[in-house]
Amino acid sequence: MRARWASNRLNPRRFIHSLVTSWGEYSRISITEYNADDEKFLFAKIKITKNLILKSNLLILLSLIFIGINLLISKFCIFTLDNFNQYVQSSYNMNLYLGFNKRFQGLREFHNAFQVPNQLELYINQNGVNNQFNYNYSSVAMISYINEVYKTQENPKEYLLNQTMDFHWGDWINLSRANPFVKMYPDLLKRFGNSKDEVYNYYKTMCQFVLEDKVPNYEDYHLFKNHAYLFEQLQGIEICGAIEKYYYSPVPERIMLETDYHYHVVGVNPKRLDKPLGIEGLAKRYYNTEDINSKNIEAINPNDGKEIAQKLKWNYRAKGYKISNFGLKRFVNQDSSAFKEPNVLNEINELEKNKFKLTQREQKRLEFLKYSNDHLNEKQPFYFTSVQVDIDNKDAVLHHYNYPWMQKILCNEETIKIVHHMIRSWFKFAENAQVVSWFDYGNLYGWYFSGQNLPWDTDVDVQISIQDQEKLGQYYNNTLVIENPDLGDHLFFYQTNPWYLQPHRGQHIDSRYIDVRSGIYIDISCLWLDKSIEDYEKEDQENAKKANDEGKDIPKKTPRQIHCKNNHHFPLDDIFPLRRTLFEGAQAYIHYKPREVLWSLYGEGCTDKNYNNDHNWQKDIGMWVQNQICEKEAIPPTNERFDDNGDLTLKGACNDVEILETFKLNQKPYELHLKEFHVVVGKGEDGSELSEKEFPIYRFYDSSEFQ
Repeated sequence: MRARWASNRLNPRRFIHSLVTSWGEYSRISITEYNADDEKFLFAKIKITKNLILKSNLLILLSLIFIGINLLISKFCIFTLDNFNQYVQSSYNMNLYLGFNKRFQGLREFHNAFQVPNQLELYINQNGVNNQFNYNYSSVAMISYINEVYKTQENPKEYLLNQTMDFHWGDWINLSRANPFVKMYPDLLKRFGNSKDEVYNYYKTMCQFVLEDKVPNYEDYHLFKNHAYLFEQLQGIEICGAIEKYYYSPVPERIMLETDYHYHVVGVNPKRLDKPLGIEGLAKRYYNTEDINSKNIEAINPNDGKEIAQKLKWNYRAKGYKISNFGLKRFVNQDSSAFKEPNVLNEINELEKNKFKLTQREQKRLEFLKYSNDHLNEKQPFYFTSVQVDIDNKDAVLHHYNYPWMQKILCNEETIKIVHHMIRSWFKFAENAQVVSWFDYGNLYGWYFSGQNLPWDTDVDVQISIQDQEKLGQYYNNTLVIENPDLGDHLFFYQTNPWYLQPHRGQHIDSRYIDVRSGIYIDISCLWLDKSIEDYEKEDQENAKKANDEGKDIPKKTPRQIHCKNNHHFPLDDIFPLRRTLFEGAQAYIHYKPREVLWSLYGEGCTDKNYNNDHNWQKDIGMWVQNQICEKEAIPPTNERFDDNGDLTLKGACNDVEILETFKLNQKPYELHLKEFHVVVGKGEDGSELSEKEFPIYRFYDSSEFQ
């Protein structure tokens, strides 16, 4: 309707017609009234003529003004009939940019960026119909490319690694919020003497207010009072994050396609593309050819990833490759040496002995170790960025999003669905990398009660040994993982903290597994021995000698303790051997003594609490329910919650449809968890046979459901 209104307003013929119509009653004067008196008639005639001339001149003048304005508008590309939708989008983007930082207003380059072009220049993610970004194009193009390589190449694995792919984050993530900045970038580059570093510093200055909560106090008070600040700041975060990913976020070192039989690894060109490939470039990747046409592009279905992945599996087998099994083992043990602090100097010396024969990876490793060792005693800023806003201090909602990957605040239902996929992907990724990890803290607490993540816990905490962190840092840093197409269409980015060798508390998160379309992440912390192995062995020898001298039995060895950088200490015997379990329906590892670990973290009464974080535990339905929905006397009695078939009724679900739907999803995993809990926690026995098979994915995330 708005477009039609604009068209009518700017149509000269309609405009003039409307003027004539509206002025009609003033320009029509009947001359029959003057027939009785010729003089009066002549006077009236002259008056009519002058009136018509005046009106005509005025009409011509207005028409010329109108035409001139339209020519002026068209000349400066502000608003034409053909770009009304772009005008609306441009105005909206301009308001967003001014909303998060009004300093843009004074820049000529800023105003130039918001002149509406006649062509569709405002879009950088042109890999979808009608310029609507569809991230599945990039994933399905990569899956198809891998399949084509397996069909045509004699050694497909080597080919995929060596024929590196060009990369830009704009093909994988919606970066439309960066469009105005992208458009003004060439002019900004000129302004700063063609120095990209200066443009980067300018961007950082513009964004530091929104990222570090540095809005002036006088403005803060007004915005706090009107509850508008958080909303405006979130828009600024989205804009700054999009710019960061477009120009500055690290390019993946490799792309891995996750499947249930193999991780397909594709090498990536370390030089970032200046701009996204777009739909045409992705089509060339899809068909693995430079020769494509419009029909080829139209034939691509971004939702065909699962079907193409099945063809890939057939071609993989046809090459004679063995099928891998990423199922977790029933028990996993790890020797205390895995938690031994790395001897950085020894490794540097060993690498430098062969410095002229080092591979590219070994050379990179040497440079990293030398730099890290030189700065070992310097306390570096925390590597991973989360946004802190004063308004958000109480609940710290934004703390659970990784910048720049965050795009919006998610509701709990969205977060739970993303975590459901992320946990399953992480433990398969770790199994493929041959590293041992287990979940802890709030996730262990959630497992203890229901085998599910806590509804108020929006991230995942896992732990690994320092030696396994070393392996991940060397071989898997900056890896982009495409989720198994049979399970979903998520993208995960594994990133190592370059300061993980520093034992400072400020670097307590050593790496992250990040959902790049939401910013939700898994925190990965490595554990170290409290003492060196030599100190433990010396203590054992001294205790044995003392017992021998006193004629006593030789005591058991001193329990080995390990700790994270937040000074949480764990007896090694409480953790190992790790048990296989099901968490969120997927195989994962937990401590050998889960209850004892929870008691050491939160106190012995923690496992008996029925109230926590404004939720109450309702064992008969296996859910933590918000107190405001139902608690205490409002909770229906167990014998009134279910119908004759054993199904939860709406009344039994506290008349809450969401509880009813969640119960249906969780019911079978919860029933199995109760059996496992009885064996593992109740009896202290082996319950791993109950985790032999995973449940199919039962939480599917579609962002369009939450728009």
